[in-house]
Amino acid sequence: MIHAAKGRYFKEVFFLPEGMKPIENPRLLTYIEDFKQNQNNENWNKVLGEIVMNAKFLMPARLDGADAPIDSDLAEMQAGSRLQFYMITSTDGKPFFLAFTDIEELKKWNLPEDGAKRQIVVMTFDDYASL
Repeated sequence: MIHAAKGRYFKEVFFLPEGMKPIENPRLLTYIEDFKQNQNNENWNKVLGEIVMNAKFLMPARLDGADAPIDSDLAEMQAGSRLQFYMITSTDGKPFFLAFTDIEELKKWNLPEDGAKRQIVVMTFDDYASL
């Protein structure tokens, strides 16, 4: 079960409702950059610790089924609907769910033109690990 999303999602993929704080992970991005510069256990542990304890990720998904408007910017999944997360496959055949640190990184990914209702779900590491 995805507790972070609470069954609600943004109706527009790159739209953030007024007053809602954007998902950003500046400390994680700093730790990643530090690790790139100096690849040691201490820096790697900082990256992992931030991912597990504090980071929130944007995960693109598609909604199959009915939704109900909550207000002009949010909607809620209805009973019987399915939320499917997009996946990619590595060159060695391993599947991965997509998870982005912020909206700018998400915008770099080309969403497939599959006619689906595309949504962005905010998830923590624990939410992601439960998929």
